[in-house]
Order: sequence, then structure tokens, then C-alpha cells
Amino acid sequence: MHILKDENGNPIPHGGHDHEHEHGHEHGHEHGHEHHHHHGGASGDKSLALLSYMYDHNVQHTNELLEMASQIEADGKTAAAAKIREAAAEFGKGNDLLHEALHLYEE
Repeated sequence: MHILKDENGNPIPHGGHDHEHEHGHEHGHEHGHEHHHHHGGASGDKSLALLSYMYDHNVQHTNELLEMASQIEADGKTAAAAKIREAAAEFGKGNDLLHEALHLYEE
């Protein structure tokens, strides 16, 4: 399960769902670096931590969609697989924007 914690180790609720995921962080928009966040205010720390978590989480779901598309294509459903890949590409665009937002926030 993903548990986001603040700088003091306190859980930060992210809402929305309560199911578990096991994922890697490989994706088509790899940026080859880790995020290190150093900010003074607790509110800013929580916002940055949540944004970082959401970016990583969205990337994981995008990867799941691409895996699903491959499985569906193997089942002969090429049109459905193509639409899923199209959706994943759109998710990827959003993920890239979130990644840019993280860097802007860190400046």
C-alpha cells in the first residue's frame, strides 16, 4: 500500500481509494533522477510530498494501462488495445506536466 508521510513521519491522507498496488517505476517518460525536496514550511512540504506522490502514482497507473493494452492485444482485441495506448499517451502528457510542476515548485 502507498503511504505518504510528511517530514515528521506522519501519514498524509491522499483519499480516493484504498486498494494496494505493486509496481515498478519504469515508464516511457523516464527522467533518470530522483526527487529530493527541501522546503521550510510544513504546508509546502505536504503539498510537495502529495504532488510527488501523485506524479509517481499516475506514472504507475499509466504503466498498468500499457501492460493491459499488451494483454488485450494478445487476445486479438487490437482496436481496444490501440485506444488504451492512446489514453496512456494522454496520461503521459499529464504526467510530464506534473513532473515539470514538481521542478517549478522546487525552485
